[in-house]
Amino acid sequence: MATNVATNHQSLKMMNFRSIWILIIIDALLLGSILTGLSFDGTILNILSKITLLTSTAGIGIILVKFMNEIIPSHIKAILVFWRVHHVLPGHRAFSELANRDVRIDINVLQKKLGELPVNPDAQNKLWYRIYKKNEHDIRVQEAHRNYLLFRDCTSLTLIIAMIAIIFAIVIKAIISQWLFIILLVVVQFLLCALSARNTGIRFVQNVLAAECSKACEQKF
Repeated sequence: MATNVATNHQSLKMMNFRSIWILIIIDALLLGSILTGLSFDGTILNILSKITLLTSTAGIGIILVKFMNEIIPSHIKAILVFWRVHHVLPGHRAFSELANRDVRIDINVLQKKLGELPVNPDAQNKLWYRIYKKNEHDIRVQEAHRNYLLFRDCTSLTLIIAMIAIIFAIVIKAIISQWLFIILLVVVQFLLCALSARNTGIRFVQNVLAAECSKACEQKF
């Protein structure tokens, strides 16, 4: 998977826009309600003041999170997803590992069409990316790519949300129960998003190779 993503990268991210904003808003409201101590006991005035505080806090948090996520480099996001420092992307293992794990991919067909398949991780990634560019409009490829971008961004967003929540918790001198809620929410959400991004990233790489195999088989007939 190349670090420089496809030309339709931005359009795919726009398709994920609503889902990402929903995640940010839900997290902001959940964390904001816990950290501001929102409850529905007391006078109407007290409840309204707490709702106003919650809305303001969530609104500021949403803007900060979205801005900060846009300035995080793609390779840093990939490290958060795949938990590797070198040869991070699954494209680095496209032919030596991932192709053999998908029954749709026939290595012999790829070798006949592409020649000797590379073993070097960087060479694998470059060759995979060239194949991707030829199949980027395949519906299976686009869907897998979109899902990968969605969960990848949600993974990095979770850490940003966590940092903002921790800073806010320190400022208001949060109690133990509030800290436990923050930790639980962040850890569970991060693991779910990271593992989902990892699986969809691998599927993205495999779908590209499967699409190339399909083309090669169709050309025989």
